[in-house]
Amino acid sequence: MTAAAGSFLSTRSQRTPGRLAAVLSALAVTVLVLVGGVVLWSQTPVEYQARATLVVLPQGGAAEAASYYDTLSRGQIATTFAEILSLRADPAAAAGGDGSDAEVTVEVVPDTSLIELSATAGAPGAAEAAADAALGQAQPYFDQLGAPYAVSVVEPAAGTAERAGLVLEVFAAVVAAVALIAGLASYLAVRALQHSRRQSRPLAASRPAEPGPAARETAARETAARETAVWQPEQALTENDPAEPDHLVGRSADPVSQQSAR
Repeated sequence: MTAAAGSFLSTRSQRTPGRLAAVLSALAVTVLVLVGGVVLWSQTPVEYQARATLVVLPQGGAAEAASYYDTLSRGQIATTFAEILSLRADPAAAAGGDGSDAEVTVEVVPDTSLIELSATAGAPGAAEAAADAALGQAQPYFDQLGAPYAVSVVEPAAGTAERAGLVLEVFAAVVAAVALIAGLASYLAVRALQHSRRQSRPLAASRPAEPGPAARETAARETAARETAVWQPEQALTENDPAEPDHLVGRSADPVSQQSAR
């Protein structure tokens, strides 16, 4: 029981440093991804977008309005007014003389006679002011057109400014998810590498080490000495007493002849 407990504690102590290294690498990767997300968010330019909505409706009596609505439903009238608004809008004047501070776009809402004017600027107030200014610049020209259609403002741009591009909450959630996935992947990769190293160590330990030049030379000398020690007694015996010993002659004689001699 004590030996088993000691073996368990030894194995656990060996695995703890490897697990700690994997956890530290996962934390490092997670922190790097989070820091990269913060830097990316700080480098993203801040822009706000404000919208104003207009509607094109026919003028005149009920009998005439029916035919005007039929023409309006084809979409050409709303598209024409939108093009006029886009040409008359001057973002440089709306942004205080700096055209790079505001960008105005005009679009027709599909399958309707609504026109949406959007203004993008670096601040919410600047975007709303640019949209209202663009409407103010085009409204006198709309008034000159007169019947049978009129353009009226459904929703002004005041209070509609929102941050354009990525939303902070969505961006933070995406960065956090990527950081967690990257940290988990790093932890699993380090643990797999450690496991492969632990499996390769017993194989390396079981292989005998290749002797060096000095060891090979010593082994060769010992082998030569053993061969010399075995060969020298045999040679000495052959040179000093070439004949067979007397006590062996009697033993080598024929037993039948020895009996007849007796």
